[in-house]
Amino acid sequence: MLRKLLKSSLALGLSRTGIAGRMGSGRNSRDMPLIVGYHRVVQDFARSASTSIPSMLISARMLEKQLDWLAGHYRLLSLEEMGKRLEEGTATARTAAITFDDGYAGVFENAVPVLEAHRLPATVFVVADASTAASDAARGATAASHATLVELALAGAAAG
Repeated sequence: MLRKLLKSSLALGLSRTGIAGRMGSGRNSRDMPLIVGYHRVVQDFARSASTSIPSMLISARMLEKQLDWLAGHYRLLSLEEMGKRLEEGTATARTAAITFDDGYAGVFENAVPVLEAHRLPATVFVVADASTAASDAARGATAASHATLVELALAGAAAG
């Protein structure tokens, strides 16, 4: 509770003083693309937070709210398209890409339906190391199966 109050107060102070607007305002920062990364997408945040690192989680409902906001403020591109634009020197102002790290099953179960409904591109980075997958499973996070990854690709999500 105290942490939430402190974070909210800090955000309000940064916003009201104008400091938030100047943060990241270095050379050409407004022309730089935004890359938003997520890890685990869950249905019940409170339940999942009791067995996982909360900062690695987002509920499907909050994800949808964030993606709606992003789509209203940025042109959403695939990470591949973003890379091409950067290599070619093509304008990237007000563009963003969505990524999901570690290829958790919850990305397929909870994020893909949102991405498909809004026709948003995304890149999913998968972990190929079985030992990492085993330690994640011990914390209640299961990796997406090979079949699930194939379905992700068929749905249009890029995998890295």
